Amino acid sequence: MKSSSLVDIGRSPRADIEIEVSTLDAIFGQLGIKLVDFMIIQLNGAEIEAIEGLKRTEVYNLSIAARYKRTGKAAYNKIVPILHARDYNVLVEDEEFIYASKNRELF
Repeated sequence: MKSSSLVDIGRSPRADIEIEVSTLDAIFGQLGIKLVDFMIIQLNGAEIEAIEGLKRTEVYNLSIAARYKRTGKAAYNKIVPILHARDYNVLVEDEEFIYASKNRELF
């Protein structure tokens, strides 16, 4: 078992904890940001939700660590079609890392 702050404070590692979350669009909207040149997304399994919550903010270049599986399938299987539908050029490396760009070809 890996250690975490949940274990360190005496909670069972299997305890459910509710946390408030937001979308990237909502966060950027609150900050008045409409354009991002480069973004790295590494969320330990929540990369699909991050991309789904990034519809209004224009991001030119993305690097996504999509190393986790959902229902037995690599996360890139869900993320790449979303990016293609949003007119990104996409490169997948080792079925774990996604590089996407709107303003230039990738290799």
